[in-house]
Amino acid sequence: MAYLSDTSFVPELAGFARDVEFLYHESTYLERHADLAHKTGHSTAGEAATLARLAGAKRLVLGHFSQRYGRLDDFAAEALAQVQIPIAVGVSGLNPLTAFVDQ
Repeated sequence: MAYLSDTSFVPELAGFARDVEFLYHESTYLERHADLAHKTGHSTAGEAATLARLAGAKRLVLGHFSQRYGRLDDFAAEALAQVQIPIAVGVSGLNPLTAFVDQ
């Protein structure tokens, strides 16, 4: 498992997370707010998924969401557009063995 939180999109971190079973990556913003993500040192769901693809991760857990969003399933949809692996939207009480949205 690799855990990447409070970080902007850094493609070089793919080597750190190479071939992990679970990648947790923060996805504070959706792509439509990428400018805010970059200004505040955070990532988008699409960027998290891109890093998962570059790393060859087998599953992706998204978390650390901005409170501006009402629907967390938008994060999974955005990520699935970038990578075809099981994705979970991390919330309190998440069981990472059963919570994944299949591609």
